[in-house]
Amino acid sequence: MITNNKVEPQVYNFLGEEIPLSIDFKAANKFYIDLQDQSEGIYFITFKYNDKVVTKKVSLIK
Repeated sequence: MITNNKVEPQVYNFLGEEIPLSIDFKAANKFYIDLQDQSEGIYFITFKYNDKVVTKKVSLIK
């Protein structure tokens, strides 16, 4: 898990498999997740911060 300022993002595919991440942290509250090598589909990005967990659904369309 990659960590910056206690934020721990993880990416999962539609089957629930964790996707290896290439993350570029731009600033304390901004980062870029590189999904260009992944196929089109639905992905879930989970952000863990302190005791909170937020999951967002992302549609990857090329």
